[in-house]
Amino acid sequence: MKHMKQKILILKSKLQQTEEMCKLAVQQNGLLLKYVREQTEEMCKLAVQQNGLAFKYVKEQTEELCKLAIERYGMYVNVFKFIKDEFKTEEICELANQPYGIHLKYIKQTEVNCIFAVQTNGNAIRYVKDEFKTEKLCKLAVKQNGLALKYIKYKLQTKEICELAVLQNCNAIRYVKHEFRYKEMCEFAVLQDFSNLKYVKDKFKTEKICKFAVQHDGLYLQHVNYDLQTEEMCKIAVQQNGYAIRFVKDKFKTEQLCELAGRLLKYKNGASEYLIFKLTKLQK
Repeated sequence: MKHMKQKILILKSKLQQTEEMCKLAVQQNGLLLKYVREQTEEMCKLAVQQNGLAFKYVKEQTEELCKLAIERYGMYVNVFKFIKDEFKTEEICELANQPYGIHLKYIKQTEVNCIFAVQTNGNAIRYVKDEFKTEKLCKLAVKQNGLALKYIKYKLQTKEICELAVLQNCNAIRYVKHEFRYKEMCEFAVLQDFSNLKYVKDKFKTEKICKFAVQHDGLYLQHVNYDLQTEEMCKIAVQQNGYAIRFVKDKFKTEQLCELAGRLLKYKNGASEYLIFKLTKLQK
């Protein structure tokens, strides 16, 4: 940091900057191009090669410099927004759209480059203009990344799009329009990732998926309706996490289960937790 400040001061203070001095400076830190008074194309290339963000300080852009910035750093640094309109050619736009579609919001959109963008990065659907956001494009997006469903409005969602999304990534269940959620879809999502239980409506919860969830995290018993709780399920939840006793239906909050929770929490957190659950038992 100290050396950086020194170089900046040198460049800013020199009444006569030499080309050689500036080249050496930008080769070590491309961002120093900001302080160069008389830029050359070679100097700009050196700066951009060293740091892609240096492109925003290029005074005289060329097609070659634009391509260099995108090819070298386009996927990491958002250089496209600094490119002048006159250089946003079809070729440059295609380069900018590779390989992750992250520049889609800055380029002139066509059906072709929107398709390419979502096929390489489903989340690019968030930048697609409404005129190109077709059912076909939405399907392509969720096939590439199920979580792209987050960026597809409910009015554009279909049952098939939602199914494709959940199949690709079970966690997409949270973005599925409620009318397209059904028992088998919810079961699939939870069995792939137990944490999805909290996104499942009570009418689609089964003993099977609830038990599966509490086996992985006892505290998920809080997402199980009392009507679905069983003695076995409650015991599994408490064995997994003593704190789950708080969510056990009174009918199953037996002296034995409270003592089990107390022993587990005493082991983890000391005698005070044990006393809390002794009181819980006595209040019954």
